[in-house]
Amino acid sequence: MPHLKLEGLVDVKELWEAPPHFNIRDGSKEYAAVLKEAFLSKFSRGLVLRFVVVEGRLTQVVQVEIHALNDEETEWMVGLDKGLPVLRTAGVKVLVAAVGEWLVLSGLVKTFTTVAPFEKEGLFHARHSLVG
Repeated sequence: MPHLKLEGLVDVKELWEAPPHFNIRDGSKEYAAVLKEAFLSKFSRGLVLRFVVVEGRLTQVVQVEIHALNDEETEWMVGLDKGLPVLRTAGVKVLVAAVGEWLVLSGLVKTFTTVAPFEKEGLFHARHSLVG
């Protein structure tokens, strides 16, 4: 399961009010991801970002969750919504990495990742989401 763990203080409501303007497209790798909506999660003290990811002929709705791991809300997890079945393709992993890098650019510190091979590309898309 692609995921990242981060530490630091972040206001989830601020993130929700200004979600990343991801419009990830890479024709050479045949994938695209577009943010469709963002909403606060009442169950996990976090944020859910809903994307449409297209890879070749495969189209998936992917929900990336950002949720607190502790009551102080200083440790965070970024991963896929377990209630929504998703194939863990390269495009989905780049998307998770991009969300993680967006949070790093927002001030959090990455402590663990399973998407290391996709971080460079994720950082590129996270930086470009800030200008959107």
